[in-house]
Amino acid sequence: MANKFPIDEFDAAPAHGGRHRELRTASARIREFIKLFAISLVVAGVGYLGLQWVQSANVFDGFIAGQSSETNATAKTKVKVFDGTAENQAGTEVAKTLFLAGYEVGSAQNLVDSANAEVVVEKSTILITDEKYRATASKISTETGIKLIEVTADYPDPLTVVVGADFVIPKN
Repeated sequence: MANKFPIDEFDAAPAHGGRHRELRTASARIREFIKLFAISLVVAGVGYLGLQWVQSANVFDGFIAGQSSETNATAKTKVKVFDGTAENQAGTEVAKTLFLAGYEVGSAQNLVDSANAEVVVEKSTILITDEKYRATASKISTETGIKLIEVTADYPDPLTVVVGADFVIPKN
C-alpha cells in the first residue's frame, strides 16, 4: 500500500531510530522494576512518617479549662448500682441517695449471675476501674456509708456500687 503513494521529501529523510526503539533486555526490565519499587517505597515511607507526625501534633489533650483534673476525670461518670441483698430494696435506696446527692446514676438493678439467678453478697463495696476514680468513690462512700473501695476490672463501668447484705437502709 505504501508503494501506491508518490515519492515526496519525507521518503528521503533518514529512518528514525533512537534508544526508545531498541529491544529491551530482561536485565533492563528488572532494573526499571527495582527503580520504580524504590521510588514507591520512598514515597510511601515519607507519606507514612508525615501522617504520623501530623497525628502526634494533636493539640487537644482533653483538658477543659477551669476544672481540676479530678473533676474533669469524674464529672460525667455514671454510677451503676447493683443490689446484692435478699431484700431487693437496698440498691434502690442507695441509687436514690446518690441521685439526690447530685450523682448521675446509670442504673440500679439486682445483681445476677450468668444464669440470671439473683446473687447475694455479704459485703457492700464500691468498685472502681482506675485509681483516678478514688476521690469520687470516697465521696460516694461518705454519702452511702459503704466503706470498702476496691480497684477491679470485673465490672466495665468506672464506678459501680454493689450493695451487700451488710448494708442497713437508713431510717428517715
